[in-house]
Amino acid sequence: MPTCKKCGYQNKERNKYCVNCGAELKLTKEDLEAKIIKERGERVQKAFYLLASFITFAIIDVAVAYDFPLLLIGGLLTDVIICAFLWFTWLGR
Repeated sequence: MPTCKKCGYQNKERNKYCVNCGAELKLTKEDLEAKIIKERGERVQKAFYLLASFITFAIIDVAVAYDFPLLLIGGLLTDVIICAFLWFTWLGR
C-alpha cells in the first residue's frame, strides 16, 4: 500500500493521489516489491488451480475410458487444449 510522504496516510494501491491530503502518490521501492510479491503469489495460485483442473479432467477421462477406451485419447487431448487456453488467458504475458 502506498504511503503518502506528506501526511503518512496509507492509501489503496489503485490511488494516484492521497485520499487524506490530495498529494500525488509515488511508489517507493518497498511498495513495488510488495506489489511484485503479491502478483507472483496470484500467478502461483492460478497455476496450481490449472494443475488441479487438469488432474481432475484426466481422472474423469480415465473413469469414462473404462467403458470406452478410445475416448481417453480424445478426452486427454481436450484437457490439454482447455488447460493451455486457460494458461495463456490467466498467466499469459
